[in-house]
Amino acid sequence: MICFSAIVPHSPKIIPTINQEDLDKANKTINAYKILSKQLAKVKPESLVIISSHAPILDGAFSINLAQEYEGNFKSFGDLITKIQFKGDLELNYKIREKFEMDFSASSADKPDVPLTMMTEPHLDYGTFIPLYYFFQEYKDFSIIPVSHCSLDYQQHLDFGQKLREELTLTNKRVAIVASAGLSGCSEKEKPKDTSIGQQFDQKMIKLIKNKKTDQILKLNQKLIEKSGQCGLRPILILLGILKELNYQPEILSYEAPFGTGYLVANLKFS
Repeated sequence: MICFSAIVPHSPKIIPTINQEDLDKANKTINAYKILSKQLAKVKPESLVIISSHAPILDGAFSINLAQEYEGNFKSFGDLITKIQFKGDLELNYKIREKFEMDFSASSADKPDVPLTMMTEPHLDYGTFIPLYYFFQEYKDFSIIPVSHCSLDYQQHLDFGQKLREELTLTNKRVAIVASAGLSGCSEKEKPKDTSIGQQFDQKMIKLIKNKKTDQILKLNQKLIEKSGQCGLRPILILLGILKELNYQPEILSYEAPFGTGYLVANLKFS
């Protein structure tokens, strides 16, 4: 069963060991992360599915990272000390793969297949690791399933999420779903010419997420999407596809753009 879902940012600038100089500029985001982490700890998920916009991407197919163990670190950002190891959920991974393989054999023109591949990469990308770093401060007893989006269109990302839900709601395990996703990449004074475009995209996304207007996200102006510099639309659509027929209530914990990128922390709570 799915017991927790959220949208979070993944900027290295919200990590204390990386950005000591002006970390306080992102106080809203950091405080919201702490609140969200406590809420995660309360529901005690056994497995956490995390969809990162910086995970390895394959053309034309979604992918799940299947490994027994993973490690996240911040070496590429100058922090040589911080590293955390996580367990993989092989059992649930295999069940998801079997589900997609069965659907593939039954696919037709009327019911097309949503392609899924498996990969094994024990090193976690920073978009996956940063949320886990914060969650690990409050709760450690979970395994992970890293998921990658792909080059397919937005509707197919929603469809992929809906197919994932079929298996995630059947499992007896308590499952958390997290989309690690930045909003616009031009939402602050660092890029004054693009600020209005970035803010326009971010505010539209927040409004649609808050009001559960998932289908309207698919209708957003393509030029606005491209000019916004966003990196999180596809992971968010996968998450919203998982939640599409479930009873949840969005709670916007914070939004800010202190370093030129829109940071959204949202808890999509279950009744």
